[in-house]
Amino acid sequence: MHAGFLHRRLQPPADLKLFGRYTVRVLDLLPGCGIPQISNTTSDPTRNLTQPGSDRILGGSGVPVQRRYPWMAWIGAFPYRVSYCGGSLINDRYVLTAASCIDPSYQTYFVTLGDFNRSTWSDSHSIQIPASPIVHPQYNSSDRNNDIALLKLKTPVDFKAFSHIRPVCLSSSGIPTPGQFVTIAGWSGIGVNHGTPENKLKVAKMRVVSQETCKVSYPVHGTNNTICVQPVAENSCKVSLETEDGDFGGPLVYRTPAGYYQNVGINSYTKTGCLPNSGIMATKTANYVDNFIKDNTQDAQWCPTG
Repeated sequence: MHAGFLHRRLQPPADLKLFGRYTVRVLDLLPGCGIPQISNTTSDPTRNLTQPGSDRILGGSGVPVQRRYPWMAWIGAFPYRVSYCGGSLINDRYVLTAASCIDPSYQTYFVTLGDFNRSTWSDSHSIQIPASPIVHPQYNSSDRNNDIALLKLKTPVDFKAFSHIRPVCLSSSGIPTPGQFVTIAGWSGIGVNHGTPENKLKVAKMRVVSQETCKVSYPVHGTNNTICVQPVAENSCKVSLETEDGDFGGPLVYRTPAGYYQNVGINSYTKTGCLPNSGIMATKTANYVDNFIKDNTQDAQWCPTG
């Protein structure tokens, strides 16, 4: 079953719907989750995204505007432009990220939404909202099991006022199969040829590999709660995930045949250098939709699918 992803038909009261054992509010009057706020010229989300001379990074493609991935968030412990991790907006009140991004010594984080270029506030009408972390109670930092966390925004996002910001879809059945392609997106901590940090949102195309292949690369970390992906193009996974200022916590998204995007993974772990044969390991989002995520987002409003 989907979570943001509930059907559009209304039942009294108008904005209340049953989701499993919960009743949740669904924003039926707004566009659905997982929909880019800019038209796509190709079914391949990593093609034709880079304008000449702009922001192609180590195999990752620069995204010309934030509206192509309007759920993207970057996260820091301080209210200025230093990001620790990435994340994705899943409804009006919560951002999904990795538990490994959360330092227990900080009780408040700052989530920036609607951003394309971290070096300026004016390019994309970005907003920054304080948030409190909710870490999975069974998170294991030694093997990264249950590497998932939520950030509860102090103020819910007003999607009418900020139409360029939209949540990504979730699904408890959204598990990509080996050979399928997914997209990672984020703000790299490394520039071209490991030069100065890059500030523009970038994407890279990755291929899902089998659990057996995953366990060869990550014998300790690879479990049924994880998925592994490998770069399609040489060095394309260096968006960059191996740096402290990289994009752990950011989403792996899958574009469904219907055209909307699902968050299917959370960037969690990679070997140094993000080697082509090992790629990256991600927390499998679907395993947490009907438990950890639903249990902790009772006060949220979810957008319908599509």
